[in-house]
Amino acid sequence: MKHWMLLLLGSLFFPVMAQATALHPELLLSGIIQKKATEKGGDEIYLAITEFKSNGEHHQYLIPEPPMYWPSSSLAHIKNLSLWKQPLKPGESEELLVSLVEQDLAPWDVDDLIGAVKIKIKNEKGHLNYEWSLLQYGHLTSAMKKPIRNQAKVSFSLKGDTGEYQLMFHLMEQKKASGKKVALYEVPWQWKVQKKVA
Repeated sequence: MKHWMLLLLGSLFFPVMAQATALHPELLLSGIIQKKATEKGGDEIYLAITEFKSNGEHHQYLIPEPPMYWPSSSLAHIKNLSLWKQPLKPGESEELLVSLVEQDLAPWDVDDLIGAVKIKIKNEKGHLNYEWSLLQYGHLTSAMKKPIRNQAKVSFSLKGDTGEYQLMFHLMEQKKASGKKVALYEVPWQWKVQKKVA
């Protein structure tokens, strides 16, 4: 009788324990600083975020959503902007590519890639492991010989042909999803945070 009681209790508690190991990371853009503008009159910039899932799916979205952009003169308003949030079950991983782009007037000029940061995030048996890599034009820079591992707050200097920007990131780990979206920033214009375009 005791044996069957233990099996019953184990079957009841096991799903709860398995659910508890799911993690809820969130990527924030803590701030962005213009060190050198690409154009004399100032830049119009945006972020292109490509999300690669462990199941082979991938998506891309832009922040802010087109046709909006960030004037480089107003970047001081951007603080703790939520870029990505996704629950990860044990064994699941995602790779994010956050690209900073300077907007030009189409179709005469194409948008200019200033630089990009790659983040690999994985739930390792209930523990969040991640690493950051700085990329310029799709290649790991020689200045960063090794990725930064398991450091929640990082800062990167992204350099294009003529422009340079400092981006600060914070990877937060929430114990459980709140189910309620909280405004993490205030800016003098409105936009939708995420739009999947591919």
